[in-house]
Amino acid sequence: TDLGGTPSLRALLARVRKVTLSAFDHQELSFEQIVEDLQPERSLSHSPIFQVLFTLHNTPVVEQKIGDLLISPLEVEHTTSKYDLSLDLGKTEAGELEGFFEYNSDLFEAETIARLARHFTRVLEEMARDIEQPINAFVLLTEDEVQRQTVTWNTVEAPYELNEGYVERFRRQAALTPQAVALVCGTDSLTYRELDRRSNALALRLRARGVGPERLVAVLDQRDLPLAVALLAILKAGGAYLPLDPSQPLSRLRQMIRQSGCAFVLTGEPFAARLQSVLDDFPAGERPAWEVLNATEEAAEGPELPWQGERLAYVIYTSGSTGLPKGVMVEHRGMLNHLLAKVAALDLRPSDCVAQNASQCFDISIWQLLAAWLVGARVHLFPDQQAHQPAELLAEVQRGGVTVLELVPSLLRALLDLLEQRQVAPPAALRWLIATGEALPADLCQRWLALAPQIPLLNAYGPTECSDDVTHMEITQADELSGPVAPLGYPLPNTRLYVLDAAQQLVPVGVSGELWVGGVGVGRGYLNDSRRTAEAFRPDPFGAPGQRLYRTGDLVRARPDGQMEFLGRIDQQVKLRGYRIELGEIEAALRKHPSVRDCLVILRESETHNARLLAYVVPHSEAAVSPADLSAHLKNMLPEYMLPAGYLLLDALPLTANGKVDRKALPEPEYQFAQEDTPYVAPSTPTEQTLAAIWSSVLEYPRVGIHDDFFLLGGHSLLAIRLMSQIEQQFARHLPLEMIFQWRTIAELASVLDRVTAQSAWETTSDPAWEELNLYTEATLATSDCPEVWPQDLASEPTTILLTGATSFLG
Repeated sequence: TDLGGTPSLRALLARVRKVTLSAFDHQELSFEQIVEDLQPERSLSHSPIFQVLFTLHNTPVVEQKIGDLLISPLEVEHTTSKYDLSLDLGKTEAGELEGFFEYNSDLFEAETIARLARHFTRVLEEMARDIEQPINAFVLLTEDEVQRQTVTWNTVEAPYELNEGYVERFRRQAALTPQAVALVCGTDSLTYRELDRRSNALALRLRARGVGPERLVAVLDQRDLPLAVALLAILKAGGAYLPLDPSQPLSRLRQMIRQSGCAFVLTGEPFAARLQSVLDDFPAGERPAWEVLNATEEAAEGPELPWQGERLAYVIYTSGSTGLPKGVMVEHRGMLNHLLAKVAALDLRPSDCVAQNASQCFDISIWQLLAAWLVGARVHLFPDQQAHQPAELLAEVQRGGVTVLELVPSLLRALLDLLEQRQVAPPAALRWLIATGEALPADLCQRWLALAPQIPLLNAYGPTECSDDVTHMEITQADELSGPVAPLGYPLPNTRLYVLDAAQQLVPVGVSGELWVGGVGVGRGYLNDSRRTAEAFRPDPFGAPGQRLYRTGDLVRARPDGQMEFLGRIDQQVKLRGYRIELGEIEAALRKHPSVRDCLVILRESETHNARLLAYVVPHSEAAVSPADLSAHLKNMLPEYMLPAGYLLLDALPLTANGKVDRKALPEPEYQFAQEDTPYVAPSTPTEQTLAAIWSSVLEYPRVGIHDDFFLLGGHSLLAIRLMSQIEQQFARHLPLEMIFQWRTIAELASVLDRVTAQSAWETTSDPAWEELNLYTEATLATSDCPEVWPQDLASEPTTILLTGATSFLG
């Protein structure tokens, strides 16, 4: 039946009548004949063609007498179900409809069928009430179900008091514990007194520059102590914080500064020239003021501002489907509500140490910095080179006594591989592991709980538009997991969740729908973009006048107890290693290449959990374009995590009958990767051949030459762990992960391995860490510019050489 155009019930009945009568014209065709002609894919798990049957018994059933034979109907109880689900209805003598559902008990629970029966009855009541109403206006749920989904599941027993702002709470904590360490980065640290006074001084300078409520201050700097001071200072000055990542392309930085309309930019000394390059293209009247960030001055008192929960706190840019990033605006009350929820969920204490390992352009960086300072705990800030390398991250977590660590699932998988490979326990001080940014696979939970049953796992979910997390799910037992991914859990305090259909009607429990979020955490919208704000932020039909809901685009379903389960996306937004990516933004950037006529970008994940972006590109006729050209083009426009790993050139994209791209018909190609035009050289030595086989397996690329760059073939830090693990197993040597970052081709790595394996002048102890240090030093010397010292002269001064290597290796 055609349900298009949201017809009225009267129009729908007319359509059903027409289709049914036309079907009767062919009723002589048997079901077996249809199956034989259509040849559907057969399966023993279900019947072909259809799996749901509705039967209306509308002919009278009477006893018949043939001679002395009396024929009467006999009800027989069925013990098996022919179809997944069937409904039989008939009229009683009183003219009422009665019947029964028959269902496959391997697929449905009795509670689900009872709920379905209630909703079917509800539909009939709606039909009888008004034949002219559109079918998408039908209300399936009973009043009790509506009450449970809109009120009961969203009731918080002890909502937080939001009548005092973050700055006031921080100042009170700094006065209580002035000598406690608030922030650590490498060998540098700040006490609460120093952090308070330095942020006071910078806040006063910002106020003198005109920064105040609703004024945006961008910060272009690496993640270190000055960046943290700047964030706190901007909040104290009453301004709103806009983080910018120096590693992003100049064009993208320029785009965000221009679109945000920020009037002032702070930058670290190493990035002053880069910022100047960004601002050179601005017309004189539109160029924002800027200065180098000075976070060493101190002031006893900072500016005083009355608390206003509706004031803008920060703006974070996310990928945009139209080709332009969009700035999400979050207010102070939403930010504070989330911080207090994190404090409560994690039971944060003064003795805790929270890892700040997320990019400053990732929304979770806000709570990683600010939540600990509400209770007198310390923040351990990880530079990028540590945060993105599981081995270094693990070592620093252990050294710093980190108690709370948050990872995206893809990084968690790499960390688990590392722990299991080395057969070591997680860091001793760790008491919470948080997973966020992607759907959390159940197998990762099971592996973590088997390795560290004493450390619970918190599944945290939420969009940037809603002040970060909107649900938490604490997982302590593997038997709590019943599906392929961990449940999202329950709403945070002062947060409301609704599962709605396309008409913004509540859907029944167990039925998939789009997740909409309401409550204090819902952001203000997208900065200077009213159109996209109106599309994503809608009036709340279940709340008070003026309240809004945010449509997440996430497909979920509610369990009977109110827990939410993640099912996927309703659009083309994807998550890759925790980054939220709109594929349309990459496609829009590709189409700006003069040789590209059309394109399509997809995220493909293999059975080995290797996810990568792949681009199908249709060039203009006779246009010469290569993957290297396309990659170089995109590097000037997009951050590194949005660059496709592979490209396939096509004559045309496959289309469906209605002219849309047929994604199912996309070819499974041998992708061309974005490396330079390096001629293929086959491996020749046994070491090269072994390495080539490992690279091909890990990268899932059929042919790897000895001069191909691992990272230009789609490799990244998480795959590097898998690669080095397999190399270690094959060569029976404990190898440092850093080797693949220094020797990125098979030829280079094979040369190092051959030399290290051949020489025997070095003594090693049974300590794996000492062996790793030894080997790294040997490998460095093996490819040094001083071949005359290899290997004969090593015996003369081995201790001096080893200490030199140790200093270099340990940084």
